[in-house]
Amino acid sequence: MHQRLCFPVNHYPPTILQRKRYYSDEFDMEKVKQWFDRLPQPLRNPIFSVDVGTESGIARNNLKSFRGKMLLVSLTEITELKGKLVEYSPEDVYYDRNIYEDKEKCIECKKHGEKDCSRCTNIIGQHIMFDVDPENIDCPNCGNLGERMKRKSMYGFCYICFKEAAANTVKLHEILLQKGYKKLEVIYSGRGFHIYLEDPESYTWTFQQRNWLAKWAKEEGKMPIDTWVTRGGTRFARLPYSLHGLVGKIVTPIDIGEVSTISPSRDKRLTPTSLISEKIGGATTKKKG
Repeated sequence: MHQRLCFPVNHYPPTILQRKRYYSDEFDMEKVKQWFDRLPQPLRNPIFSVDVGTESGIARNNLKSFRGKMLLVSLTEITELKGKLVEYSPEDVYYDRNIYEDKEKCIECKKHGEKDCSRCTNIIGQHIMFDVDPENIDCPNCGNLGERMKRKSMYGFCYICFKEAAANTVKLHEILLQKGYKKLEVIYSGRGFHIYLEDPESYTWTFQQRNWLAKWAKEEGKMPIDTWVTRGGTRFARLPYSLHGLVGKIVTPIDIGEVSTISPSRDKRLTPTSLISEKIGGATTKKKG
């Protein structure tokens, strides 16, 4: 059963045709390559993963049997990704944050649980990320996480909890700077925000070190984050410049100074052309896909 979701205005799942048009006409592979090129060498062509339509239920007819599964994509060159995304027209696209001795061994591995991966000797590091999303916030409209899950509406959100997530992102960014971390990257994820730790030494932290950092941020920093993400329980993160398939927004790197004022419903940078509303004859319509 698909989740019963409620989103702010101008947030809605794109059609298959709109997804395909975005990846064919607007997806900027050069920006993606530039984003990865500043990372350590093993992360410059990571494992990618696509979700063809698990949450929205919208998937290409020939891929509907793969809903509920993550399809791994390993490429010889990162520039091959664009063609794959046009072919799949997926709901969501992710990249593997782990740094491996041999990434092909990971693709062949059948064990992908948190416990198994935390003990894997093939993993030698990770791109550390903090996930600040609305569902981790107690919202007067949307409720707490437990209430959202009970209603099967975990991924829904309103502007109250989105704005609170934005404020928490700014606070967490400041806390990390005060802690001594210098290189931080902020991403608007479509529903919330990601903060990446990019100080050189952080890439080789162990699972235990990342777990300590996650607990410190949540308990001492009082940040409502998903600690499972920061410690590496999930190795995947949304691909910058990809399309969030539940809300129709572009996953976008932003400056920390923009976070507190960002308005995804109105900011055209964050919405594909095929999803931007047009006013015709005084009436508001959406471009047909």
